[in-house]
Amino acid sequence: MAYPSWPTFCFIELCMRQLQMVPINLAKVLTVVGLFAPIGTTSFAQESCKQVHLQITERPQFGPQFLLQRDQNFHRSPEVSRTSARNLQRPADRVQTWINYLTRFIERSQRSPRSLEVLKNSIHEKYVIKPEAVPQSYFDFQVRLAREQGHGDTQIRPEQKQVLIDTLIKDQKGSIDPWVDYLVSSDTNTYPVWLKYWMFSGMTRLSKFDPETGVFGRRDTGTVAPFAELNREALAKVADLVLTHLNKTSLDQLMDPNAQAVVQSLNFGRIYGQILKGLGGAGSGRFHTNEGQWVKYPQGSDPNPLVKSLDGKNTGWCTAGTATAASQLSQGDFYVYYSRDFNGQLTVPRVAIRMRGQEIAEVRGVDKSQELDPQISSSNIVSAKMQEFGDRGKAYVKKNADMKRLTEIAHKNQAAVELSVEDLRFLYELDRKIEGFGYDRDPRIHEIIKTRIVKKDLSKVFPQYKEHEISVNQSEVSSSHHSIKLFFGDLDLSSRTSAQGLKLPDTILGNLNLRGLTSAQGLKLPDTINGTLNLSGLRSAQGLKLPDTINGGLDLSRLKSARGLKLPDTINGYLD
Repeated sequence: MAYPSWPTFCFIELCMRQLQMVPINLAKVLTVVGLFAPIGTTSFAQESCKQVHLQITERPQFGPQFLLQRDQNFHRSPEVSRTSARNLQRPADRVQTWINYLTRFIERSQRSPRSLEVLKNSIHEKYVIKPEAVPQSYFDFQVRLAREQGHGDTQIRPEQKQVLIDTLIKDQKGSIDPWVDYLVSSDTNTYPVWLKYWMFSGMTRLSKFDPETGVFGRRDTGTVAPFAELNREALAKVADLVLTHLNKTSLDQLMDPNAQAVVQSLNFGRIYGQILKGLGGAGSGRFHTNEGQWVKYPQGSDPNPLVKSLDGKNTGWCTAGTATAASQLSQGDFYVYYSRDFNGQLTVPRVAIRMRGQEIAEVRGVDKSQELDPQISSSNIVSAKMQEFGDRGKAYVKKNADMKRLTEIAHKNQAAVELSVEDLRFLYELDRKIEGFGYDRDPRIHEIIKTRIVKKDLSKVFPQYKEHEISVNQSEVSSSHHSIKLFFGDLDLSSRTSAQGLKLPDTILGNLNLRGLTSAQGLKLPDTINGTLNLSGLRSAQGLKLPDTINGGLDLSRLKSARGLKLPDTINGYLD
């Protein structure tokens, strides 16, 4: 059980008992239970608590009063109405009857797996998202995610949609069940039932957690996120704070200073969130050390060890859901880097590498938006691991960087933010091709460029050319009335059989197709060709002067002789 030592347990129990009992001498109590004395044995703690309990008398109405203060109509709620005696009039009596019923049901569930199963099923029915409630935005997000990976515009087929819904529901069930198991278990018998209900019902209103602010999002019937992760240590601190506050005692040495400001609200989400933020760990941006090791979870292996290692760590990874973890492990190996906690144990997940077959599908960290946290980014832990994957690792790093950069540029363009020269060089692929995870060229490149004033962009990148010297229209190149010095796009002049009278631009940002030429007589090629140069029709290299650099391929496949041929200094594509 991941909890503080026995004095804290005894104190929690004492506080809960005090909430239903008359005031006693707190200093005497603290001395008896050992909070200010050397730690003794568990049996001594239990006996000390027992002796303390004998000194005070119970106030059974405290629980109902607390719940009614949170919701004055709680006595009319469906759960209370189903279990309360119909002849009871006083709201507190009706709520107390319900608490007594719930207490007996919890006791029965501790003994009977069947009763626990019934409880879980009813909770699933009430809180887990229904298939028809899954919003279209969830499927749109999957499409956008694929798009940002360079897969283009994909369509989700009905059977794929059903798989996504099933996985979503399984993950929500898997995230709410640990709360039920724990709050029903004998480990939490020291918590009064009304406090358990308050914590659980508060948790069901929480959505995604922001570790930087310690704030949870609000949950509704269409929320697709899993339920808040159960952190037993944080839950114990919630009990400490709330029960101490309700008992109107001042025990600053037991209270988290960061949570004192929110405890008076008695809002479970606010208190739990601030305690999680104070505990640190994954997602908090505060880590004890980078020292740790990689753990491999093989393809097809049991997902439970992986899921358990992420339990309560607030990574934000969807892999924390059992159904998602099983699906991901069915596709490939899964690697997690765990750093050491304050006790020296390898328990803090920092980086995940998910494989799809032999390829790297994604790399995730625990910082905001699942980026690598600054501490891990400043080390060589991830880069060293990538080297183990050889060319696959290098390819992933490049593709991932390209896709992020293109997404940033797309957002800038949509927001009418001015693009820098570096942004434009990247977008127009002037230095190299943009690589993504799809089989085809990322369609966003064309879509963004289509919204731009291309001549204006290129004159910014190439200040030596004025806008009227830049063209995107092939007919302008063929016309003798225009003096075009830079052409953007692919220039297809394959129908020409002679270079006589042909005036080509100084720079072509694309491919140049002159495969119809059989002779280089009169041909003056551009200084720069940013794509492939097709001269496959040439029989002789006589008179041919090639550019120093061709960023694509060079096709001279029909030359009868290489006499007099001087190849470019650099060809960044194929040479035929």
